[in-house]
Amino acid sequence: MKDLEGVLGSLEFWPDASVVADAGGVVVASNRALSLLTGYPSAVLAGQELTQVLGLRCQSGEPLEGWLASPALALASVRRISEQRLRMRRADGANVEVFATAALIRSDSGAVVAAAVSFRRPRAAPAQSGMRVVSAIGHELRSPLTSIKGYTSLMLKAWDRLQDDQKRDMVTQMRRDGDRVARVINELIHVARLETATLALNRQMVWLPNLVEVVLATAREEFASLEATTSYAPDLFPSVLIDEAKISEALRNLVENACKYGSEKGIEIRLEVVEQGLGSMALMSVSDRGPGLGPGEEDRIFDKLYRSSVSRPSGSGLGLWIARGIAEAHGGALRVHRRARGGTTFTMSLPIDPMEPDA
Repeated sequence: MKDLEGVLGSLEFWPDASVVADAGGVVVASNRALSLLTGYPSAVLAGQELTQVLGLRCQSGEPLEGWLASPALALASVRRISEQRLRMRRADGANVEVFATAALIRSDSGAVVAAAVSFRRPRAAPAQSGMRVVSAIGHELRSPLTSIKGYTSLMLKAWDRLQDDQKRDMVTQMRRDGDRVARVINELIHVARLETATLALNRQMVWLPNLVEVVLATAREEFASLEATTSYAPDLFPSVLIDEAKISEALRNLVENACKYGSEKGIEIRLEVVEQGLGSMALMSVSDRGPGLGPGEEDRIFDKLYRSSVSRPSGSGLGLWIARGIAEAHGGALRVHRRARGGTTFTMSLPIDPMEPDA
């Protein structure tokens, strides 16, 4: 059929993660965008039943069965399946929410011969999401700005009466507060760019063990009692093509999260290389010895502005959401699981040979 041939020929140029399945729901072809979203190369998806290989489920958690075999599709006038919000299972086991819609390809007799299915990640309504983010950011800025204003006012009024060590302590605290303000503003910029898919990556070859040490050195300026151990195979660990500044920020968010929700002591950072989905992946895991996650929090911990019910530390509630967005922008993922002996482990995966190095 010419219609089907045209769809298959143009599939790679479609902006959304897309796949063509036959009337039985078996994958015929998929594009690179779908591979980046799911972690499955096209060759692995081909020939498999779509809903099963991607673990597609309804929002209720029920398996999505017979999606392309609904009786309503027997009507020749039905040309598309309206957009639905589903859950998808990636190759690394992480579950993500997606919106899915399908265009039906029919024969001259009207029978469905194939469906072109497109997936996209959901985005919050801009107005509602924007107001909540602005409110959270405003709350986070209030404390450091109040501190800076108070110290500058005191120093201007009592400069001659203050000892040098007092001045030094005040300036040091103002620098820390200034760094905090800069980080919060940077979070706001990342939120805007991640929501509009305009986060640009300045990739370069980076050896992750060095990046980890720099991040830990910076974290110790805020968490003086930080005790963290690292483990990796120095002779075997390769360099990775990443945006060093953004991955550093994502790791800093994970370390900061471990300190706040767990403890500054006993943090473990593990680096390893595994074969996963599209090829070799670098895994960077941050484990803590805290109380762990509450019931059902694995699916909510990465939601924007979400804070764990286990404790209520300060923070905007954006750190983990941003860290996951940065990982996914690199073609990787960020997932979480409970530790058997207590605590939580966050694992970021990054492709060692990214499919789109210039993205």
